[in-house]
Amino acid sequence: MSKEAQSRDRGTAKDRILDAAVVAFAESGYDGVGLREIAVAAGVNSRLISHYFGSKEGLFRAVLDRVSDGPFLLTPEGAQGFMTVDPPFDDLAGLLTMLRSTSSRQAMAIIRGEVANRYEADLAASLTGPDARGRAALINAITVGIRLMREVVGNEALKGEDAAAIVPYLDAIARILYDAPADKH
Repeated sequence: MSKEAQSRDRGTAKDRILDAAVVAFAESGYDGVGLREIAVAAGVNSRLISHYFGSKEGLFRAVLDRVSDGPFLLTPEGAQGFMTVDPPFDDLAGLLTMLRSTSSRQAMAIIRGEVANRYEADLAASLTGPDARGRAALINAITVGIRLMREVVGNEALKGEDAAAIVPYLDAIARILYDAPADKH
């Protein structure tokens, strides 16, 4: 086999591992799945996981990176879409992975770092005015809370036609958090 073909096969195996891990962690959480199970689902030898990702932690970080692309955050311009779009599984995989991994100290340490460094720091850097980091944390918390109640719990007031009626309230909340307060008390 040529080096180019071997490289393609390795990339394909790495992608299959990552795809299988996204599903496994979203369904079972960090402690609920083993590397052998992921390898079987990916159709690869479990040693390839160590080769590509180093460890279960490394694979978990790669999964979080994959499912965290393009965060689906509440924005002042996007409350309508945020409330009416049904995200595909890949968009929910990050939330489900987080929820189903809460019992693992190791996984939660990784998740806390990802949330702080990826979402809150990036969002805070785009905000002006005081308390940018705290406002970013609130935006993230509201986003996760709404997504949890809407997509995981299935709260009907946050879905479909009912959701359209509450979009103006959500727009107002988003504007308050994104815009620097004129006067802090």
